[in-house]
Amino acid sequence: MPTNRKLIIRAAIVYRNWMIKQAAIQDDDKTRAAKLIQSIASKSEEIKKFGDIFFWGSTERKQGNHYDGTTHTGIVNLEVYKEIANYTIPDLCQDISMYADGFASHMKSIVAKPIDPISLRKAVEEIWSIFSTWKIVEFRDKLLSVLIENVVLNDEEESVDLGNFWVHLNLTNMKLTIDSVNEILSSDGYSHPHVAGHELCTGDGHVPLEEAISQGRLEDCFRIVESILRTYNDESPYEKLCGWYNPDHEGQFYCEICDEWRDNEDMILCPRCGMEFCDSCANGSFCKECDSWICEGCIVSCEPCSDTLCEKCAKSCYTCRATVCESCLSTCDCCENDSCDDCMNSTCVDCGISMCDTCVEICDECGTNMCKTCSYEHNCLLASTDSE
Repeated sequence: MPTNRKLIIRAAIVYRNWMIKQAAIQDDDKTRAAKLIQSIASKSEEIKKFGDIFFWGSTERKQGNHYDGTTHTGIVNLEVYKEIANYTIPDLCQDISMYADGFASHMKSIVAKPIDPISLRKAVEEIWSIFSTWKIVEFRDKLLSVLIENVVLNDEEESVDLGNFWVHLNLTNMKLTIDSVNEILSSDGYSHPHVAGHELCTGDGHVPLEEAISQGRLEDCFRIVESILRTYNDESPYEKLCGWYNPDHEGQFYCEICDEWRDNEDMILCPRCGMEFCDSCANGSFCKECDSWICEGCIVSCEPCSDTLCEKCAKSCYTCRATVCESCLSTCDCCENDSCDDCMNSTCVDCGISMCDTCVEICDECGTNMCKTCSYEHNCLLASTDSE
């Protein structure tokens, strides 16, 4: 149980001050949201006014003759209303859309941070609960720190004791940092599979942790962080847990594809993303253009010939946008753009040049393929026969 009441009160004061600031920010969001609603209503009234003018003026209607009492249909002149249709109404609609986006943004902020100013007593109760829940809690330099003891993680092979961790929460800005007490490091120097430097990778806990911090629920915040520290997720660690229980891998590297340690001489480094994998896992991941081994995530295939390429060497067909290799490209003699062989299958019957599909001109009468230059001089025999 906590014994230093003065320390708890000091922490509660800093915590309460932050809560008051957040409540002020929320009030500002409410004020701005209310003003935006008024602006939307005002612009909507303007749209109605100009809309009525447009529909009344652009509709045929009977007009009376003052002298003889006869009626006739008036002449509608839509030129008068071009300004309303082309500029006034679209501009008003654009303003409403902008105001609506701003209103939605403020509403999301209000809902995400439903903070009301709290009394010092409630702030003390929140800090007191933290001191009561964990054995060792400190408050120093605006940092509320909780010691998470005996963090043990497991994978399919081993259990690893990573020791104790300090979780620091800055009560002036609610920034979280993690410190390892025992410094039980992996082969790459990590203190925890989900901690890099002093930053915690929250993974699936990101949303509940963000909500707890933004709403000032400090005890929930520390509970979520402790749960993350005590859970091993083998899908997204900074380093696999085997980096701790089998750290002496001199002359070896960890293949990220087969999840095995391999000799450095078998290492292949993807030049695009830096992934390390062994030659056994390189199955067909070879760029035929630059003679480099590429990981599966960075490899692409030429659509015409199916050869593998890296993203840097892959080209794009100008006509169909297909991914192709250099060998499957040809230059169009008309537009001088590179297209794949499937899009370069036409030849001008008059001058004999090769053309891409976008440059082909086809005679409507005889169906002859021509380039644009020759199409202007083409004398179709079928057209001449038809005229005779």
